[in-house]
Amino acid sequence: MRKLFLVLLIAALALAACSEDGDNTCTDAECLTAALSDAKAGSTVKVGAGTIEGNFTVPAGVTLEGAGSGSTVLKAAGAGPVLEVTTGASATVIRDLAVEGGSTGGIYASGDGALTLLDLDISVAGGFCVKAREIGSLTAENLELSGNVTQDVQGTIQAKPNGELWALAGLAVVKVGQAELKNINGTGFASCGVLLHRTPTVWDGGEMREMVGSGVHVDGRAAVTLKNVNSHDIWGGATPFGYGLVASNQAEVNTEGLTSKDNFVAGMLFDHATGEHIDAVVTGNHSRGVWIQHCGEAGGGPSVVFSGTGTDLDNNLGVAFGVYHSAGVSLADAQISGTQGANHIPYGQETGMVQIGDAIEITYSDELTFTDLVLDNNTRAGVVVDGRDEQGAAGHETNVTFSNVKISGDGERGFADQHGTSTSAPEVITPELQDADALGGILDVARGLGMGNVPVPDNIIDVPT
Repeated sequence: MRKLFLVLLIAALALAACSEDGDNTCTDAECLTAALSDAKAGSTVKVGAGTIEGNFTVPAGVTLEGAGSGSTVLKAAGAGPVLEVTTGASATVIRDLAVEGGSTGGIYASGDGALTLLDLDISVAGGFCVKAREIGSLTAENLELSGNVTQDVQGTIQAKPNGELWALAGLAVVKVGQAELKNINGTGFASCGVLLHRTPTVWDGGEMREMVGSGVHVDGRAAVTLKNVNSHDIWGGATPFGYGLVASNQAEVNTEGLTSKDNFVAGMLFDHATGEHIDAVVTGNHSRGVWIQHCGEAGGGPSVVFSGTGTDLDNNLGVAFGVYHSAGVSLADAQISGTQGANHIPYGQETGMVQIGDAIEITYSDELTFTDLVLDNNTRAGVVVDGRDEQGAAGHETNVTFSNVKISGDGERGFADQHGTSTSAPEVITPELQDADALGGILDVARGLGMGNVPVPDNIIDVPT
């Protein structure tokens, strides 16, 4: 009888630890571990204010609810992510708390069901803030994601690790049935802010900033829509990385109101990708503004389309809008001005640098349309069309239509049609630029971007955690 009394007393004391707020709210690791272990699908486990250290497992269909990200903190106590989340028949929900991960990350999700993440502040010293792989669906809203990277200004911005560990990525969504994202912000990662790999996604609102690699990388056969996403100050560090947005491997990426500026290499890179982009603002990037390569095929219809009176491609370095070995590309209703010179290895060469500062560059491409454009005060040229193929053979006829495209202002050249024949020409309205066109001569154009200079999704996804 005495033993039974002691057992009941211990159970009552354990329950009291979870009931300080009178509603079964956990305030320590022992209570939280027990509550999650006993929780059934459809139930809610609440966590009170304060910091709890540990590594916890959230069962499928359970809601884990804190008192607010400024109040409740779950902090890693050892190896492994802070939260291992399972998904199933009913949605698993994590909300209203902060997660502080160590070297192996914050929240990792598996299973075949739905996961909802709401109002979370997640920081990690390594791994991922959130990694959702092969689950049924992901809904995430109001996430603040941060990694353990510092900055140092030495001529150009370099990114250096804070100690030995880098946070790998903010949000990795891998082969998920459907993702809906809203207000996702991230900073301080060593490969990618948000990786969307073979996952149909709608993302509205967010900012990726001050990291190395890519702010946003969309990879694989899936339709992704980005609205009002801002990706800026993505650095190169000791590597030739630094992209605001990358779309690759048959990704379909559509954007509206996207801003990509002040990135180390390119604002937007498309490689074997398609999509439509409305009112994109791509400015101040250090090598290329928009760069489109190996997209589309002759007779295949539109591949990459830019339109909207809010489109702004001003003040980039090197090339503001480049089309390289692609077809079905169009640009309308844009202004391109102030493209400054930048060093590029020229097309067809492996070494040596030339200064390039062109509004539009077209290399061995077809079925292009440029409509209602103002190209003004670009350092070297308004438009360069080059007809050399991959082997360097000249004579390719470039099927391109320029409609109401005007080139004016300062610069070295208005329009250069070289190594082939362009089926149309823009209007050069500044006499000095027209005179320079008549002088002839060949302008070097930039070579394509090697995808080895972009963090590979498989390498990001398969890092041991």
